[in-house]
Amino acid sequence: MKILPVATQYAFYDAGNYHRAVTAELESASSQVVVNSSVAYGMKKDFLDSYAVLTNLNGMTKISAEEQNHFLFLYNETPHTPTLLREPEYVPSNVVDNTEYDEAHSDRFTLDGETLQVSVPMQIAHYHSNMATMLQIAAWMEYLKVSGVYDNTKIILVSDHGCDLYQSEIFHYPEHINSDMASFFPLLMVKDFNAHGFSVSDEFMTNADVPTISFDGVIENPVNPFTGKPINNAEKTAHGQLVVTYHDGWNIHENNGNTFLPCTWAMVTNNIRDRNDWQFCDTTVVLQEHQLP
Repeated sequence: MKILPVATQYAFYDAGNYHRAVTAELESASSQVVVNSSVAYGMKKDFLDSYAVLTNLNGMTKISAEEQNHFLFLYNETPHTPTLLREPEYVPSNVVDNTEYDEAHSDRFTLDGETLQVSVPMQIAHYHSNMATMLQIAAWMEYLKVSGVYDNTKIILVSDHGCDLYQSEIFHYPEHINSDMASFFPLLMVKDFNAHGFSVSDEFMTNADVPTISFDGVIENPVNPFTGKPINNAEKTAHGQLVVTYHDGWNIHENNGNTFLPCTWAMVTNNIRDRNDWQFCDTTVVLQEHQLP
């Protein structure tokens, strides 16, 4: 490696693939060649970088007997890098061929009469990455239980956003903007101190509720130390929540002024699964404060 010119070392290293036989199908350890929804070759480096952290959470966790409060924040992009994985373990593999498993378990995407659409590779790849993430987190939760720190810990799992995969008609509104509102349906799971069991709530929640949930029962009347403002979720129910429904609206390279550029907006209240709780602008407008035009 050292005798190579510096300019060629990066290409030769090939993301760690330099000392490995490479076939025509498996071009690199840093990418995945997708044949169809069940077959792929190679592994994504970005996925492996994040997934490796999840598989090593037990070894990265230090259990202390000291009686003091701790706050731990973990950020991981495994769900953010959709990748086809080997089923049913949902683990990365140089060669993925789930043809037989997918055919034998084609009904696993149907629940209570509703079927998720997984007809294209990108839809199933998101499912695989999410499954891999949850399985590894579940393994870590078991480790925390065995270590005796699960009950005395508040645990929150939250994602930054959903994805417009058009997997369910519930969130597809072609009569308005032909968009999949599942983009605004991120994961939020909460286990409070000494909580047991599992339940699902249809209460209107946002990922911006996380600070309020985090301080609940821990700090009375919490205040943001940088702004001096109280930390609560009163704003959520004070009015309908406005969301921008096209991708460039949030991009600072396109939208870096003092107000959002004109675009199509939607407002949601209460049940996000109920079309009656969504309102849409008829034309592209500039965001108005707390109301639709």
